[in-house]
Amino acid sequence: MAKIEHHLGELRPRAGCIVTTLTGTNRAVVRFYNQRGTPEQWIKEGKEATHWTRLSCHHFRANEVRLLTLQLAESYLTRSLFRQIVQRIEQLAWHPM
Repeated sequence: MAKIEHHLGELRPRAGCIVTTLTGTNRAVVRFYNQRGTPEQWIKEGKEATHWTRLSCHHFRANEVRLLTLQLAESYLTRSLFRQIVQRIEQLAWHPM
């Protein structure tokens, strides 16, 4: 599947591709992979910073919550950031996989 992204201020679109076994509409597959980006980046940062070898939970959502609480522990915690983290954890609790 081809993926074309247009970014403000760039002259040319970015072209890429997604190779997957997921089924569904192209839009749904791209949305799924775009949503994975942030947790994947946190995992990469954790591996580089603390030499993680893997996350201990067997479910994606559980690992996502662990990463959010890690962000909470390592962040300059403003009221707004705390509210955002708590809201995200609440959303995960109401939308289990």
